[in-house]
Amino acid sequence: MFKVGKTLLVVESVEKAIKFYTERLGFSLSDVTIQRDGDAYISSADVKKGNVILVLKVPSIEELAEFGMVKRCSGRSAGVVVELNRGIEKYYARCKKKSVPIASELTKNAMGNLCFTARDPFGLKIVFVEKLAGAASADANAFAPCSLMISKEKLLSINPKDKIAIDPMVDALKDMGLLRRVSQKFVRGWLKQVRLQSKK
Repeated sequence: MFKVGKTLLVVESVEKAIKFYTERLGFSLSDVTIQRDGDAYISSADVKKGNVILVLKVPSIEELAEFGMVKRCSGRSAGVVVELNRGIEKYYARCKKKSVPIASELTKNAMGNLCFTARDPFGLKIVFVEKLAGAASADANAFAPCSLMISKEKLLSINPKDKIAIDPMVDALKDMGLLRRVSQKFVRGWLKQVRLQSKK
């Protein structure tokens, strides 16, 4: 039986991360690990807000190559999604007041939920979401956190000249650094569908 889940964020400086998450985002420090390799330094720390626990950790020597990959991905989709019970407008205003870097402004997503995206000092995204009554729930075909919902059937039926339907999806895929890969997969799927229809 699972007891608790924590999200691990690999950062360049745990001290800098603690300062950001506690002072700007309102988390509280719940645990600290001190490493002693000659000089003492904080190697990891847990910060908590409600049921959300984030583990902030510097990479070990063995993890440095992996950390390099995480840094390259940080401008794309690496990060964490935090769901709020209520009060996202107030929390958003607090973040703005505390000069938290905002990647996307507070808005309703395609499912009708309120959300905004912030970035920590290391480029990682923190997506804050408040589910509103009557809003649709996410499904397996949702692009989270950019909230573009599209089924395989709908994707294959899109007219390539329909810019209103395609442009938001293309922009979201560009932001995540996945446009080329998804385009290749889409073309392969579309060709397969055309071949199947031509055999009928």
